[in-house]
Amino acid sequence: MDISNNRPPRVKSIYAYLKEALRFYDTDNPRVAQISFVIQLFVIFGGYIMMGPYARDFYSMLEKIGTSGFNLSLINSEAYKAMINSAVNIMAIMAAIRVITYFVSLFYGVWYYHGRVQPSLSGKERASVFFKRLPKLIFYNFVFYAVFFIIAIVCLTATEILAYIFPLFAVLTIMMPIIFLIIDTLFIFKDLLIVEFDSGFFRTIKKSLDVTKGCRKNVVVNALWLLFLRWILNALSMDMQNQMLALFIMSFMEVIFLLTFQRLTVLMYIDAASLEQNAQK
Repeated sequence: MDISNNRPPRVKSIYAYLKEALRFYDTDNPRVAQISFVIQLFVIFGGYIMMGPYARDFYSMLEKIGTSGFNLSLINSEAYKAMINSAVNIMAIMAAIRVITYFVSLFYGVWYYHGRVQPSLSGKERASVFFKRLPKLIFYNFVFYAVFFIIAIVCLTATEILAYIFPLFAVLTIMMPIIFLIIDTLFIFKDLLIVEFDSGFFRTIKKSLDVTKGCRKNVVVNALWLLFLRWILNALSMDMQNQMLALFIMSFMEVIFLLTFQRLTVLMYIDAASLEQNAQK
């Protein structure tokens, strides 16, 4: 990691931000946190309930196909078509949950950001900034993750082919999801950059990398630390006997994670982008 003049990285360790990040309920307008929380909880919990019948049908049919043994005739069977239909519905519901909660939590994050750096900005002005940028945020995220997904599929396919020829590449195949998660984390500030500077797509991508220069290790470690905590809490909630209660607790914890992650992103961005902000003045 290249740090000019041996100065410490602008982004600190997770422990410097964790206490403030976890106070997801603490905003200059408590209703913003409350409404964001309720909307996301409703979307996630409601989505999981809607997904339940499709998930049960999918695994039931998958088990039937597995016990009978796979053959080409199954592709035209009603059971196979029903399984594919269930899988499509599951993916559609999951996508809807992710998209809605992403932008609701981002609204919360933008509100919190303005509360930290420009507290004199009124609620109406903060909402206006967000909704003016929303079309660009939606389009840029769609393009970014579409390209990201295509590259990920190509790389995974290539490493799997190489693993058949050179067994050592099997290790790389296993590590690919983590590698792509790290790469995605390097662009963690892209949304705040769009909101603040209203820059073009390629300019935003470049700025996302530039703003983390000298502190990328801490940015990645901090984000992954919170993601790891999320996985542990979700795993613990799934051990409960009452499935409905488990889904509610998992949904509840998911909302807390989303809001906490937004606050962590804002706090890191304020430190990381200090040079960029000064350059714009």
